[in-house]
Amino acid sequence: MMMQKWRRSGDFIRFGCKSLSNLRSKENSMSRSVSGFVNRSESTKGKIFEPNAGNYHNTELDHPCLGRNLGIMQQYKCFGSSSASKVQRNFLFSTAYVIINVGLMNKVLAFDEVSGVLVCEAGCILENLATFLDTKGFVMPLDLGAKGSCHIGGNVSTNAGGLRLIRYGSLHGTVLGLEAVTANGNVLDMLGTLRKDNTGYDLKHLFIGSEGSLGIVTKVSILTQPKMSSVNLAFIACKDFLSCQKLLVEAKRNLGEILSAFEFLDNNSMDLVLNHLDGVRNPVSSPENFYILIETTGSGETYDREKLEAFLLKSLEKGLVSDGVIAQDINQASSFWRIRE
Repeated sequence: MMMQKWRRSGDFIRFGCKSLSNLRSKENSMSRSVSGFVNRSESTKGKIFEPNAGNYHNTELDHPCLGRNLGIMQQYKCFGSSSASKVQRNFLFSTAYVIINVGLMNKVLAFDEVSGVLVCEAGCILENLATFLDTKGFVMPLDLGAKGSCHIGGNVSTNAGGLRLIRYGSLHGTVLGLEAVTANGNVLDMLGTLRKDNTGYDLKHLFIGSEGSLGIVTKVSILTQPKMSSVNLAFIACKDFLSCQKLLVEAKRNLGEILSAFEFLDNNSMDLVLNHLDGVRNPVSSPENFYILIETTGSGETYDREKLEAFLLKSLEKGLVSDGVIAQDINQASSFWRIRE
């Protein structure tokens, strides 16, 4: 029998909804500030509340938004743009709603250097988690262009794939547990840290990729990986899409255990990058229809680089690759990733 711990919760929702509903009863405008919260920011149609860590499971009261026709939407920072505006478009026809921002819930709660399991709050920025793990000799299994602004809770809620999915898989495989607040204010505690867990229904998978439709992710436990000493990156040009597909198959077969990323972009994407980003240039000598970034990560610098070079030479002989270059240092590698990200 599977056991789940349920707790009544909702302080940060309860006070916000009461304040908002009081405003709504007096006037249609949502321009007044709502007291009772550490941080708050105004939006055009709703209020954005930012709870402190832990202040959402102290109440036994029923959720006040129920029956008041108040929508609830979590806000995770993503891609450097205003999440609030995206929420407003989602609730374009709503009379009023509450936006919950988890940005202040940004603490690392635990890290096990034996198992590599990280437990953190949903408001942690992905890049900050990567920096923390780097000091411990580990890496996040998830990496993406918006890592400097996106929250891990948002990554989980959208099941973000990231740049190294080919190596570490999706979040369905790396997220070991989570905590979520449901719409009625209950906290569902599924914050397990055991990788091999066959104790029953694995309900966390319902929340991964649910985009907040079932509840707000507030905590995450995720399996991280040891940091490898050897990283190589190649930027490759291909004439047609079929060659890109064949190159992927060959990369899986020939690079195998060291293949960590295989990223694709076409010439239209390259033109946009070259025209709108300062200091960016095409790494290959002549333009092509398609481009591929191949990254390898392993423990033997010489062996890994020789293996990558042999693979590229073989691909060139087969006509799968028309041109390519291997990054010689971290600066050149960063310039390659800047094009893709």
